[in-house]
Amino acid sequence: MGSKSVIIPPLQLHKILNKPEDEIEAMDSQNETLQASYTIQDKEIYVNSIHFNVVNKQLTRDIPSFIESIAEELALGFERYWGTSTEWKTVGAWDTCQKIVARTANRVFLGTALCRNDVFLDHSRKYALSVFGGGIVINTTPSILKPILGYLIGLEANRHLAVCKKILIPVVEERLKNTIQLSNDPDFKWTPPYDALQWIIEECEKTTDPKQFNPALIAHRLMMLNLVSVHTTSNTLINVILDLYSSPPSSGFLDGLYEECTRVLADSDGVWTKHAVSQLYRVDSTIRESMRFSAFGIVALPRRVNSPEGLELDDKSILPKGVRLTFPMQAIHQDEAFYPNAQKFDAFRFSRPYETKRADINRKFESGDTITDTFLAFGNGRHACPGRFFAMHEMKLMVAHVVQNYEVEYMPTRPPMEHLMELKYPAIATQIRVRRKKSVGLK
Repeated sequence: MGSKSVIIPPLQLHKILNKPEDEIEAMDSQNETLQASYTIQDKEIYVNSIHFNVVNKQLTRDIPSFIESIAEELALGFERYWGTSTEWKTVGAWDTCQKIVARTANRVFLGTALCRNDVFLDHSRKYALSVFGGGIVINTTPSILKPILGYLIGLEANRHLAVCKKILIPVVEERLKNTIQLSNDPDFKWTPPYDALQWIIEECEKTTDPKQFNPALIAHRLMMLNLVSVHTTSNTLINVILDLYSSPPSSGFLDGLYEECTRVLADSDGVWTKHAVSQLYRVDSTIRESMRFSAFGIVALPRRVNSPEGLELDDKSILPKGVRLTFPMQAIHQDEAFYPNAQKFDAFRFSRPYETKRADINRKFESGDTITDTFLAFGNGRHACPGRFFAMHEMKLMVAHVVQNYEVEYMPTRPPMEHLMELKYPAIATQIRVRRKKSVGLK
């Protein structure tokens, strides 16, 4: 995005994406996609991204600890934004799904107080849109105009960031104070909260760099977690809803999902656990299939040749240092050789083979967070998305909640995706009609 790219053939994807950073560079390419120098601005944030260490470590490892609170928060979110009435209601897909996802993610990041703060949630969503959307706009702009437009877009992003920081900094300061006091006095009566804010503070401690304890810097790092988790998960959730509820009722997808969710939850004594979520094979397949069918871009995974000797391709041609690379995600996801009847959304594409051959004890279910060379929604190689395990658990619980508790009016035609450069996303104005299922017993 923003410059010419060489699209790499799929057969060379795995080899190239697993090369070391000194040969194939990833982070600077991704920062270029976001135009981070304009949209994020603080180089300490987008170059020294220690906040993502907590995703690789604590967040993924401790998913079982958060399942129940995630389920509780998303249920409250759906009740608020989709309602509890059994009468049909029109809602904005983007607006409501983003609010539900933001609220749920921040339950894990910051706890109950801030995850329900409407001002914080509103401006954190708008900050994410300013960064992602701003990056797209800057990339479409002629180089001579980029500094001017980048400055203006940066002002908009910073406006939302400033509101969020004003809310976050007092919380961070209090947390830092207690953390330092506990470190100096083991008898201090304070138990560190179990959330992403505390994990980031602990990561900052490991650096032994005093500037990392700047409350404004820590607050900005929290906003980066919001940035990458809320926007992408919301986009996927909306696509799942649009793909699923525009499928013909005769497909049996909704009945199959409802049966699975009801059975699995009953087997878990009515409480969602990590084990129970892992048994949602059809839900998992529905999400994975939507990410395949409604991929977020035509090409993806930007990289840049970093080796002074260049990159030698299989045909012995050499791409010199500095050349930008991308990979044909849409073509791979719609290749009949990989996915028979690839132009059709088949919610149970990935669960059906497993369920029909479950007696084969050697057959393993290929879950949505599995990285393969033919499924690129979560990336591939050394820089595959570290948050994919958390995101899949979160989305599976959301889809299960919708299927069990709501009706979404059937859409005879799937609302079209919008295109901007190589990106694809649900139209911002997309509306859906929803109502609470009468069997839930709420008015």
